Parts: sequence; structure tokens; C-alpha cells
Amino acid sequence: MNKKSFEILSAIGSVVILIISLVLVEETGLTPEGYIVSFLVFVLLSTVLGLKLVKVDYGE
Repeated sequence: MNKKSFEILSAIGSVVILIISLVLVEETGLTPEGYIVSFLVFVLLSTVLGLKLVKVDYGE
């Protein structure tokens, strides 16, 4: 998988996961803590995918 396709798929995937987690938070009623956990997971996932993108870029 080349860098450009990985970047596009990882961005779409992380946003889809964020949307799904926010919908689950609304359905379960865990609003204050659920939002924090959802955004924390989104930030961590984006960070990991960004680091993976750097490794794909340099071929490590």
C-alpha cells in the first residue's frame, strides 16, 4: 500500500470510528465520560496512524 492510499484510508477510518463511538455514547447515555473517551480514542488512533504513516514514508 502506498503512502497516499494509506493516508486517505486511515483518515476516513479514524473519522468513521469517531462517528460510531459518538453514536454509541448517545445511545447508551454515558454522555460526559463517553465524549471524553471517544475523543481520547480518536486522538490516540490518529497519533498511531500518523506514526505509521511516517514509517511507510521512510520505508521502515
